[in-house]
Amino acid sequence: MSNNLGKVHWTKDALCKFDKKFTSFQIDEVNEAKSICTNCTVQVECIIANAESDGTFISAGLSKYDRLLLQWR
Repeated sequence: MSNNLGKVHWTKDALCKFDKKFTSFQIDEVNEAKSICTNCTVQVECIIANAESDGTFISAGLSKYDRLLLQWR
């Protein structure tokens, strides 16, 4: 992952362009959203910006549930 924390408008570099599948409950869309994140260069910025999002939002390839699991470990 690159370090783009100094960029003010990091979202322009996001591969997802905030597609609707990133807020979907459909498992196939969730999996597709996660796969898009795999090669994204702004994953760090995304997860920081969306740390408090609801459970349906995929950021940096992780759902809210995934992020909670990581915190508990």
